[in-house]
Amino acid sequence: MKKVVKGQYRYLPMQFQKELIKTVAMFATSIAILLIGMITTMHRYPGIPWADSKNNILTVAAVLGLLPASRSLISTIMFARGKKHTCPEKLHDRICELQNEQKLPLFCYDLYFTSYDKIYPVYAMAATENELLGLLSEKADVNKAQEHIKEALQKDGQKNVTVKLYQEEDKYLDRIRAAVSANASATEQEAQKAASHMEVMLQISL
Repeated sequence: MKKVVKGQYRYLPMQFQKELIKTVAMFATSIAILLIGMITTMHRYPGIPWADSKNNILTVAAVLGLLPASRSLISTIMFARGKKHTCPEKLHDRICELQNEQKLPLFCYDLYFTSYDKIYPVYAMAATENELLGLLSEKADVNKAQEHIKEALQKDGQKNVTVKLYQEEDKYLDRIRAAVSANASATEQEAQKAASHMEVMLQISL
């Protein structure tokens, strides 16, 4: 399986597959340890009831193994919900075409932000020195999503960063083209500021 890290295209579905495989393996391992312990005990003590054969040290190991397996299951469920919000292939193709034409700002895909009661799937996001530009799922609340991102930036000490989210693909790409023109001669320091904005986005994303 090709390794896809957070921020890359199709991260959400690929990470779901990874978490699913890991979760199944962890539960299978715990179950196998439990059964091995029970079978070993029954061979050691012929005639012992099946229910009593679980009274061995391997049962303890199996139970302890269920704790990380359960945490992995929760992560799998989260990615199962998030994978349907991966960046559409058509949008990714259009961005790639734009990248071939011009030098785009720092870009990330498949960002999945969550609050206590809302989710904010961002298909793609670009960062410049003083702004973040993202394409948000049509079902999400733009204003609340922008506030959520601004709060995260402020908590990290990054103020005066403009956050603009779009829900129309054409308008978003037009804004990206404008950002390319405005930041064509960005300095290394400005690029570092853009990277720091995006780092916060990766930290708060699933």
